[in-house]
Amino acid sequence: MANTDNPKGFSLLNGVAVRPPTAYRIEGSEGTPYSENLFIGDMVVLASGYITKATAGTNNQLLGAIVGFECINGGIKAGGYYPDDSAYDWYALVADDPAQRYVAQCDGGGTLAQANVGGTVNIKTTHAGSTTTNISGMEIDSSAVSGAVTDQLRLIGLLNAPGNAWGANGEYIVEIHNHQLRQENNVDATS
Repeated sequence: MANTDNPKGFSLLNGVAVRPPTAYRIEGSEGTPYSENLFIGDMVVLASGYITKATAGTNNQLLGAIVGFECINGGIKAGGYYPDDSAYDWYALVADDPAQRYVAQCDGGGTLAQANVGGTVNIKTTHAGSTTTNISGMEIDSSAVSGAVTDQLRLIGLLNAPGNAWGANGEYIVEIHNHQLRQENNVDATS
């Protein structure tokens, strides 16, 4: 049976964080609201001290996936971050441990197989997150599996779940390969 096409970003493997998530501030330039929606499961980066949505592709580092949001007044928000919420100071709770493993769906652009385990891939940001479910639309880009030092993710394996199979739209276990907090995989650290 074919896997269902239902991208939902990057969730924690078994729902467990390696360590508690870190709260990073969400803000645009010079105190203006960040201009993009952010969702649970979005991969993000730290840029100039603030969280921004990650850019897909080789050479683009990742920090981790958003697991929640917190307002500076201590309120927890189960949903996503939207620029309309900018009257408050918001923080993204990010699972940023370099050893963290995630589960994500691969796109239909390629076919992942057992032989690809240990290879590297990138994220794909084709699908928008849902303002109804507050879940990310990010997924694994399966069109080019390699072993490049600067690819974003390492494929650990297929998620063992009923109805999940190798191939398009399967759910896979990955870890961040090109991590902002782990520089040994970065080309700059080896030059």
